[in-house]
This record gives sequence, structure tokens and C-alpha cells, in this order.
Amino acid sequence: MKDINDTQTLDIDTVAQNQLDQVAQQDGEFANRLENGLVIIDVTTSGRDGEKTLANAKTLLDEKEVNSKIARKARIEWFPRSELQFKNTLETKARRAIAARGVRYGRVTAIPVDELDSLLVELKAIQAEFYSEVADRDNRYDTIVEEHKKANPDMAEIIESLKTPKDDFFRRFQFNVLPPMAFKPYFNDDQQEAVDYIVEGILDNVAEQAVVVYEKIIGKSSMIQRTFKPIRAIRDYVYSMSFQHTVFDRLVDELDEAFDTLPKTGNIEGSDMTYAVKLVHNLTERGSILNGIVPVMEVADESEPRIIDAIKDSVVSTDTDSGNSTPTYEEVTGETSTTGFWFG
Repeated sequence: MKDINDTQTLDIDTVAQNQLDQVAQQDGEFANRLENGLVIIDVTTSGRDGEKTLANAKTLLDEKEVNSKIARKARIEWFPRSELQFKNTLETKARRAIAARGVRYGRVTAIPVDELDSLLVELKAIQAEFYSEVADRDNRYDTIVEEHKKANPDMAEIIESLKTPKDDFFRRFQFNVLPPMAFKPYFNDDQQEAVDYIVEGILDNVAEQAVVVYEKIIGKSSMIQRTFKPIRAIRDYVYSMSFQHTVFDRLVDELDEAFDTLPKTGNIEGSDMTYAVKLVHNLTERGSILNGIVPVMEVADESEPRIIDAIKDSVVSTDTDSGNSTPTYEEVTGETSTTGFWFG
């Protein structure tokens, strides 16, 4: 098809095809950088739950015994569950550290190679904390069990009969940092699908983090720098994951431009607050992330509260599939990371 308004007879179809070819070439180059710049890493933990099932227990319903495969026998907490919460707590802490630096790829997380050394240091510290907690329970084993029996005198004999020998119980507690593996699709035909998945994951992470902050600041006349810190962290996260991808490189540049407009110390308020709220709102929307997030700076006046109210009444959407299990980010007091992202 020719452009009849162009005296140079422009071939629109050719131009469109050239643009598609450029996009395909960019994604191909991005895929190569991903393969050379991403690794997959994970942690595993194991341990006993401190419970056992009574072998000869009966399940009663209205004083009648229930004999069915779907009726579970009685389980007794012979070792207090509260003493074993460290296992899940530290596993969650480790997964947050990994997730803070990368993007989900199925059930694992891919992180930039440049982040690997600092991540391994953090994971080793968490691993050491895990085994320190295990050693503490090991040293206090007899005391813990005796106190548990005193707190449940009617079950004391059963607790004593069900308890597992100390050495056998604690040797099951393990914290393993799996060796990092290079991120590389097995088939060349799967390369584009892998690229799309990574790009979508990065966009989702940005939008989800922005939603958390947006819900905290909408309708407020000011905020402290700490509240805005996760938005500044988005810039570092996107930069570490960009691998020279046009969309992410542009997003980093736009965030730098926006941050230069806002104060770096003291409270954010007045026209700066209006600007910041609009910026965060734009980061919650995929369309804005892809097409431009920088809002127009307005001079604060009497209408400012109405501007904020108007934003508050708008719909926030991250365009994510509710059927997928995606992490929710939040600020954790007293904890920081290279990106500032934390999962809850």
C-alpha cells in the first residue's frame, strides 16, 4: 500500500515490516543478554514439625466412632510449634532476598549475575542464623519438652511417649542454598517465550510494588522519604534487570528524570506530593509503564486536594492474572536490600 499524500511514494507495508523486524532483532539480542546475564537460584529447608499421630486414636462424632479414610486420627504436638517457627521465618527471609533481586520464572527466580555475590553473602548469613537456631533448640531440648509437659499436664505422659530422640529430631533440620544455574532455554524456539515471560514478570513486579506504595499515599497531603523509598528502589531493580532492553532503559531514564524533580530529603508535600502521587499511579498501570510515566509538574494551589481525591477515585489495575500466584511486596521495618523489594 502506498501513501498517496507523500510525494516520495512511501511504502507503508515495508516500513511496518521493518519495524517488526527491528523489534524481533531487539528481543533476540535481549534473549542473548539474558542467557549470559541471568542465573537461577533457590533455597530449600527441611525439618520436623514436632507432631505425631496417635496410632490407636479414635475419631468420635456425637459419641460414635467415625471409621473413614477422610477422618484423620489425632495428631499430638509433642514439641511446641512456637519453638520451630524459625524454620519458616528464615526460609521466607531467604526467598525475599532472592526475589528482591530478580524475577519469577515459574517456581524459581532468575537474578542478574552481577547480583549473585551479594545475594550469596546474604543467603549464607541466613543459613548460619538457621543453624544457630537449631543449635539453640538442641541445647534446650530437655527443658523445652519438660516445660511443654508442665503446660499440658493432662497430656504429659503422651508427650513423653511420643517424643523423638534429640539427635534424630534435629538432624532433619537442613538449610541448603542450591548451586546457581545459568538461565538458558533448552530449545531455540522457546527463546522468545522465555523473553516474553521475563519481561512480563518485570513489569508485574514494578506495578505490584507501585500499588503497595500508592495505597499508602493516596489522599495524603505529604509523605516522608521512607514511604517513597520503594519507588526509588524500582529504578535500581529495573536497571539491574534491563540488559539494554529499550522499554526498561527508557523507564530508568524516566525515573531518573522524575526523581530529579522531587526533593531527596525532608517531607514530600504540596505540588511535589501531587507529582509523586501521579508518578506512583502511573507506575501501577502497564500502559503508562510502556508508554511514559513522567507526569506534568503542577503548581500547588487550592485545587490540589481535589486533584488527589480524583486520583483516589480512579481504578488501580496491574493487569495481572488473578489465577497466578504472584508475590505481594511490602516495606519491612529495619530491613534493606540492594533493591528495596520485599515479599510478604
